[in-house]
Amino acid sequence: MPSKRRRTTQNAPPATPAKPQRGWLWWALGAGTILIIGLVIVAAQAQRGALSSATPVVLRQPGPVTDCRKIPRFATAAGYGAVNFATDDRAIMGLKMFDPANAERIYRHPSWASAGFLGPLIADGQGNLYVAPVPRINLIDNPPALQNRIYRVDTNTGEMKQYLEVPPAAPPSVENPYGILGMTIDCETNSLYVSSVAGSDRQHERGRLFRIDLNNGKIAAQYEGVDAIGVGVYNTAHGKRLYFGPARASEVRSIALDDQGDFVSGERVEFQLDAPNASGNDRARRINFDGQGQMLVNGRQFDFNLIANTVQPNLLYLFRYRTIDDGWDFVSFDPN
Repeated sequence: MPSKRRRTTQNAPPATPAKPQRGWLWWALGAGTILIIGLVIVAAQAQRGALSSATPVVLRQPGPVTDCRKIPRFATAAGYGAVNFATDDRAIMGLKMFDPANAERIYRHPSWASAGFLGPLIADGQGNLYVAPVPRINLIDNPPALQNRIYRVDTNTGEMKQYLEVPPAAPPSVENPYGILGMTIDCETNSLYVSSVAGSDRQHERGRLFRIDLNNGKIAAQYEGVDAIGVGVYNTAHGKRLYFGPARASEVRSIALDDQGDFVSGERVEFQLDAPNASGNDRARRINFDGQGQMLVNGRQFDFNLIANTVQPNLLYLFRYRTIDDGWDFVSFDPN
């Protein structure tokens, strides 16, 4: 039977212009994200099935691909030697910046609340921050029609403006208030990966994965028919892979990428989130990698409603990469 999915690259509509650490760790608390930056140590369409690419796969040393990320210049100019960014504060809409050594030292640019409550948060090699809205309490501040927008916080000015809007597969449904749920970056290809469930409902999985070329702010490729939440790129012994947490299954899957970062093969299941004492219904809400060959998966329950964003325990799954057969071993589960 021929595959229902295929990969193509495309030129997306122009992005809305955005004017003028080793040492990184980020995780999700509830629906929001905390991004921790230590200045002193910071340093289109694709689908399941057999896909092809003319770009050869270049093998690299296994490891993460986010070491280029830097503290924003506006934070350095404000005298922050180390800085945290958070979107998880239920009392503060939007983004906040604070000093990890002094939680009372909080900064909020006036533009940071312009998109309502925010969720995924990532930085690039210049210190620009990319965020996306996620409904937290109600849909007044986060209408479903606006949940597929990406905003960029300029590294020099700190101003947040719309960067790009990725296309939904279908109009918003009363069964699903969400759009973009996950973002990650690959420093080696200067790519921003985004997961969106916009257009899906309880019966139909219509979500999309996007690769955005940060050199020009355009969609370079997209992968159809996958409702994904957390996403992360890792250099394996056999090439790059994009790992993602399905919104409808308690597992982690992955898709092979070529050397430009485009999707080149259908997804495969890597492992289940079925650790002892786990609920068996956790979704991979955040996926991160460290320099020790480990994948950190932040688990949360998710059911396409606002209950998914209430405060929940911080469930951390840890897996270690096996070079010999390109797989992952379960290490530990922390249900605190």
